[in-house]
Amino acid sequence: TIAGGSVYAANVVDILSDTGGYATFAQITPTVSCHMRINGNVNAIMSLAGSSTQIFNPGDLTISKLEFDNSASGATGGTVSILVTTRTVSTS
Repeated sequence: TIAGGSVYAANVVDILSDTGGYATFAQITPTVSCHMRINGNVNAIMSLAGSSTQIFNPGDLTISKLEFDNSASGATGGTVSILVTTRTVSTS
């Protein structure tokens, strides 16, 4: 769920911490227009239209974290569906 008026810090999907790996494929579909920040990088911010789908295929980039901003004036709440394929990171 992504609340209307919420900022990046309130909408974090930490793929590396949650799965122990990086996403090598990702399909992201928000029900409301929002901004997405990739890997915590302020230079990697994308605008996503509501009901659109953004796909990153294997080889495009590896994703450790996604953050969403829904703070635009008049923003309403919605959801973001995220489907990923991960590659486990060796800890040894």
